[in-house]
Amino acid sequence: MNYISTDRGFEAETSYREICKKCSGRGQFVSWSGRILGRCFACNGVGHKEFKNRPEQRAQARAASAARRVRSTIENLACFAGQYPAEAKWLDEAAARGFEFAQSLKGKVEKYGELTENQIAAIARCMASDAERAQAAQAREAAAPTVSTDKLMAAFDTARNAGLKRLKMRFVGFDASPAKEGSSNPGAIYVKADGLYLGKIMNGKFLASRDCDAETAARVARVMNDPLAEAVAYGRKTGSCCCCGRELTDPVSVANGIGPICASNFGL
Repeated sequence: MNYISTDRGFEAETSYREICKKCSGRGQFVSWSGRILGRCFACNGVGHKEFKNRPEQRAQARAASAARRVRSTIENLACFAGQYPAEAKWLDEAAARGFEFAQSLKGKVEKYGELTENQIAAIARCMASDAERAQAAQAREAAAPTVSTDKLMAAFDTARNAGLKRLKMRFVGFDASPAKEGSSNPGAIYVKADGLYLGKIMNGKFLASRDCDAETAARVARVMNDPLAEAVAYGRKTGSCCCCGRELTDPVSVANGIGPICASNFGL
């Protein structure tokens, strides 16, 4: 038994012995197959651990410590936002997007309440780059060709009401599919060629990707003027249904460029 010095003299030090949770009191580490691999490192092979405080006291101490850390984190973030409001907003948004650099810096703010001058400068450069990209995107959208998707969306809506989940319309050179529910681009139509992303049609504009050349972009705009006729033309040319992509074997279906079931589902 240990003794400690107090105002009242030497008193016995109270300790609480508990069975080691890692080895269940055996003092040995046992694998999942039942093989003994050596002594338990958590309790150093004795099968138990000793504490100065009761379990509930230790739990209360851990909870209080966690609460202090939360308060400290909130206070640190608020302090940083008061000094650098724009930078703090960028950190929050970039970290939420999964940008690891921003997540790392935000973690430092939460811990220390501040960043170095070099780190602040790095954030400023990132913000400037984001602003440049946003301006470039606005310029591309302004210059993008105007496209109407009313007819194509009507066909997709008909198919969706018929219970179809995976919607796609095939054209010569590319295919188009609507954005899924919950997408970050609601109402958009994605354009691809053999799986390669060529761009999206959104808000009446075709926003081409870097992999989409000018000729293909112009063709997408032309096809959208009469997508249903263009889809049927695809089926007649390739011998595959413009909706499901399956081979057309019936002469009538080949002539129509679409199978009877898909024609009914898509309202064609």
